[in-house]
Amino acid sequence: VENKSVKKTKLHVNYLTVPLLFEVKTPLKMGSSRLSLSAGAIGGLYIGSHTKYKYYDKAKVKIQGNYHINQWKYDLTGRIHFGDFTVFANYSMTSLFETGQTGGPEIHPLMIGIAFPNI
Repeated sequence: VENKSVKKTKLHVNYLTVPLLFEVKTPLKMGSSRLSLSAGAIGGLYIGSHTKYKYYDKAKVKIQGNYHINQWKYDLTGRIHFGDFTVFANYSMTSLFETGQTGGPEIHPLMIGIAFPNI
């Protein structure tokens, strides 16, 4: 990569995941929608990653690589469902990067978001 000023960088990691969730439906109801809670684990197998660099001169560069990403991961997850709306949080119990690799920090990703699973 040339000696340019970097505006933004991104690491994109892809996993094939399988969730195992236990769900409880509450008696709370509004119309035909019922509140339910679920919790469990999500296992994942690493399938690839790349970095993307954006520069101030509008140039973009994408580089494929392994980046010492852990081959396997498992997350704890919690979800609150109400009709077609879900709020969730996933916390990775394994570090994103392999341990013992040069320069790889110990990072345990946390993802919090909303989903619309029936749309």
